[in-house]
Amino acid sequence: MITDMIMSENGRYIITADRDEKIRVSNYPLAFDLESFCLGHEEFVSAIHLLPENTLVSSGGDPFLLVWDFMKGEILQKIQLPTEDASEDNHVAVSAIRSHTPSSTVAVLQEGKPFVLFYNATNPKDLQFKQRVALDRAAMDMAFDRAGNLWVGLEPGEGRLVDVLRVSAEQTYSQAAADSLVEEVNRIATTKIQKLPELSAIRNLRKGLGLASNDWFKKKKRKGEAAEGNQKGGHLERGGDVKVEGEPRVQGKEKRQKTGDA
Repeated sequence: MITDMIMSENGRYIITADRDEKIRVSNYPLAFDLESFCLGHEEFVSAIHLLPENTLVSSGGDPFLLVWDFMKGEILQKIQLPTEDASEDNHVAVSAIRSHTPSSTVAVLQEGKPFVLFYNATNPKDLQFKQRVALDRAAMDMAFDRAGNLWVGLEPGEGRLVDVLRVSAEQTYSQAAADSLVEEVNRIATTKIQKLPELSAIRNLRKGLGLASNDWFKKKKRKGEAAEGNQKGGHLERGGDVKVEGEPRVQGKEKRQKTGDA
């Protein structure tokens, strides 16, 4: 299952992430021709982002970021993420990685966490933690504007749905106490959702937790198990084979011949 996809700046490569811990670098347009694999994640990969100098940043269900030379499939750096409030029911899941090239800044969002992590990418192959900025509540997505300010879309709840973290002359970020543009954006009428659909949660990509915990999936599994059980013990199975308890399996045609001979 592909979870994220980007194209290299020169348009020669498609880079894809998947649920099976892998990142593939494929030639374009002949995408079946693989250039390299980036292997190092232990859980699903949900976010990949390109930086200068053939550098890729990735993360997902692991409590860390990986920085790659994607052409070689080589790990350049491993950066631990905050896990102080992680638990069995509240795993780390990175939902977005964004960057602002002029200011050499990388921002990281974790699903369900009310903060943004900022990194200095002056050397894209060696990211340095810069700042952690709190939000009113967890965010769903984010984007830098040309000036380097970070616009954040918040989860449904009381107050703003959109906020902005303004960048200062010292390249630090903070919420503006009163921002006329933000207030104007939030006055636009939107349809409010009290709770996000469960299937949209990134954490459901985690094997053993995701769809396996979904009611529809459980019913489908039970139905399949019941059908499989009915095919055992003297019943007709796929391909016309017949199995009788205590006797070896024989083909349907052979069984009919033996019955006729008798």
